[in-house]
Amino acid sequence: MLKRTAGGLLACLVFLLLALAGCGGEPGGGIFRYDMQAIPASLDPQLASSESETLILANVFEGLTALGPDGEAVPACAERIEVSADGLVYTFPLREGLVWSDGSPLTAADFVFGLRRLFEEGFPSPHAEEYAAIQNAPEILAGVRPAADLGVSAPDERTVRIVLSAPDADFPALLAQSPAMPCKEAFFREQKGRYGRDSQNLLYNGPFYVRSWTAESVSLRRNERYRAPVAADGVNLYAGRGDAVDRFLAGESDACLVPYHRLSDSGTGGEDYLYHQSWALLFQFDRPALSSEEVRAALLGVFPEDRFSSLLPASVRAATSLIPSGARLSGTPWSELSGGASPAARPADPKQAFYAALSAMDLEKLPKTTLLVPDVEPGTEIGSAMQRAWQTELSAYINMEPLAYDELIRRVAAGDFDLAIAPVPASGSNPADVLRYFLGGTGEEDGGRLAALLAPAGRREEPAETVRRYQQAEQLLIDRYEAYPLFEAPSLFLTREGTAGIVYSPATGAVLFSAARLVKDS
Repeated sequence: MLKRTAGGLLACLVFLLLALAGCGGEPGGGIFRYDMQAIPASLDPQLASSESETLILANVFEGLTALGPDGEAVPACAERIEVSADGLVYTFPLREGLVWSDGSPLTAADFVFGLRRLFEEGFPSPHAEEYAAIQNAPEILAGVRPAADLGVSAPDERTVRIVLSAPDADFPALLAQSPAMPCKEAFFREQKGRYGRDSQNLLYNGPFYVRSWTAESVSLRRNERYRAPVAADGVNLYAGRGDAVDRFLAGESDACLVPYHRLSDSGTGGEDYLYHQSWALLFQFDRPALSSEEVRAALLGVFPEDRFSSLLPASVRAATSLIPSGARLSGTPWSELSGGASPAARPADPKQAFYAALSAMDLEKLPKTTLLVPDVEPGTEIGSAMQRAWQTELSAYINMEPLAYDELIRRVAAGDFDLAIAPVPASGSNPADVLRYFLGGTGEEDGGRLAALLAPAGRREEPAETVRRYQQAEQLLIDRYEAYPLFEAPSLFLTREGTAGIVYSPATGAVLFSAARLVKDS
């Protein structure tokens, strides 16, 4: 048996999770099982970036703050968050009695050293730019100041003070991310470059510690020295053991984020959907005819204004953006930040524009072209409608090839396609992660503009300015007919019947196990 978990409702604040953990109940405890994408290469919080690494770190470390279900920062290791009147100075008094997993005291100096490590001379963290709002950070990255000049300090063992160069109301949320986790300097130095490479080369301050780490699995066990009760005895995280959904449905794991193309297999549905995947008509720019903006404009110009909404199943949303509504910018859903992109201008006479563009390339007709579509609803339905529009309006004949989801993803990732109805490939859940896919496809001038809009700022900017840049980047892609948003496909976070408290956090994308417990069958 399985049950649906509403990600937004169960992504409780940290103190609520801990209250659940303290309640326990019969039979309680338990070792839980979860399939992750891959075995981590490193668990050094200041360097880690993969989904699996982030998953583990979210369960074995804790920052000054944590993110609630709405993406807002709440105190975690910090007792409270104090902000100066000018918004430049943040003070974090630590909770009393914090310790590392080896029993040694966790002090303010450990948070200061962790943040300074982001700006280590010659070896800055790939996440350093995200923390460029800290005083002197840009100068340290430029090599004109030492990391010791970073605007972080420990006035005493239980107080962390951070000075910013400009106000940033979003900054406390950054301190909940893995790059801002504490690091004990003496222990770090003792590892001589091995820090984060093995379970024995780390100290932990979260609900769990890493007991073992092999080529097939990572085992977490309850950290008895954590600052609050933990319900679960531990978690076994696996990789490379087959399809995660198949394993979940076979009862071999206790939770799973089920993507849209597998929802019919799980037999579930409802109102608790998560929208993290935007599907679009994608072009392969290596194909000469499709590299022409005029050809793309004509191909897209014959589509209906309603973007095939009549063909969408009830759970699928029509999309006006290449960025899914569930994508997050510092914890806030994109749907709350942007109203989507404006439609691109349509040629007055798409057929005339189409053949004029082909003639300019010395082509009488479109070369043999194939549209790849997913073999799940509404892929073939929309693909067929596109075929009819192209044939009727442009006298253009384009083949359609339905593919299984995994094969579609593989072909698109390899660039082995002409046209494809597919998820916009993304390396993460940030809007910029989605938009960066298009950096290699556009022309030199527009590519430079896109890169400039997506490049991190010299110092951390106001969230509204970041949203504006990303909106401009997306509109550039839409106006140049580089992709055509179609729909957003839902996913569901499911947990096995007989379990409670396994939490999927939409704000971070992490799965949290501190409140996980076994319950009696109802």
